[in-house]
Amino acid sequence: MSIYKNIVVPVDPSIDSEKIIKRALELQAEGGYIHLVTVVDYPYNFGGAYYPPSMIDVQTIQNQTIDWAKQRLKEIAETHGIDASNNQVFLGSVAKQIKEFASDIVADVIVMGTHARHGLGLLLGSTTNGVLHGAPCDVMAIKIE
Repeated sequence: MSIYKNIVVPVDPSIDSEKIIKRALELQAEGGYIHLVTVVDYPYNFGGAYYPPSMIDVQTIQNQTIDWAKQRLKEIAETHGIDASNNQVFLGSVAKQIKEFASDIVADVIVMGTHARHGLGLLLGSTTNGVLHGAPCDVMAIKIE
């Protein structure tokens, strides 16, 4: 019997999240909810420039990316029998947005994937590490290839 009724599952819609979602479904208590979440990071950093080059329409790129992420989350939810009305797409810092959303909905657990880090990646940290520190609930890290 699972104690997890409110589960946040951050996914990258561009990669396979099958293993992460299956684990979340295993943890889901009867009557519980799974919230698929993705965060679109700001698309471009122009090195401190106040304005991006005029030939690039950053807002359009950002809006298209958000629309694509919403569609992918809907497809992922349908594939796994998850209520797509719980899907969320945010814009901003990935770890910060995940923690804030988990706090807002009083999540019981965040189930997310983690990659093995080597070299410089160990020094810079990871999204999972960023979520783990300061998370308002349990965090389950699923090792993915």
